[in-house]
Amino acid sequence: MALRGRLPSGAVASGRIDRLAVTDRAVLFADFKSGAGEDAADYAPQMRAYGHLLAAAYPGRAVDGLLVFAGSGRIVRVDLSSDAPDAGEAPAP
Repeated sequence: MALRGRLPSGAVASGRIDRLAVTDRAVLFADFKSGAGEDAADYAPQMRAYGHLLAAAYPGRAVDGLLVFAGSGRIVRVDLSSDAPDAGEAPAP
């Protein structure tokens, strides 16, 4: 799914997420990466931008993002809060 919109900073962000699930209460998105996952923190800014754009598109719903690393099968839930440090990640469910 292609995304494009304005971030709180005023910058325009765009990208493409690989999977999206939407319910009445929540939005879950997944972005697939080819590596093993050692660099999961490097993707935190990208994932937070996607989370912001999806929250704007689906107001009132909780938004959660997952990184899926094809090289290892590792799944990482990324903290999408704007005040999270870039190195912050939470384990996937």
